[in-house]
Amino acid sequence: MSPRSPRPRPWLRTLVALVAGLAVCQALVEYRQAQGITGPLFIGKDTHALSEPAQATAIEVFAANGVEIRLSEGYTPTPVVSHAILTWNRGRISALADGVVITPSHNPPED
Repeated sequence: MSPRSPRPRPWLRTLVALVAGLAVCQALVEYRQAQGITGPLFIGKDTHALSEPAQATAIEVFAANGVEIRLSEGYTPTPVVSHAILTWNRGRISALADGVVITPSHNPPED
């Protein structure tokens, strides 16, 4: 019988999600820069319990890097973000937009 490691504490999961979120957002910023994407970044979020703090973290990273962001109020289904991007980009050849939906985890919301 192999020893089982104890289940991580909820605060540790939150910390790991925060650090991962920072890294993903910074990678997105660097990707946008490399691709010459200069339009706004539309941001949505799902209903997970950690979506609010994850979105706040994302906003800080994007703002610190000078990314223009557009937020929707409340929770945002992915198709709403997609529609916003398509609407913004229609007829444009520069300053194109992209977007992200914040979904911090597929763990149970109480984690």
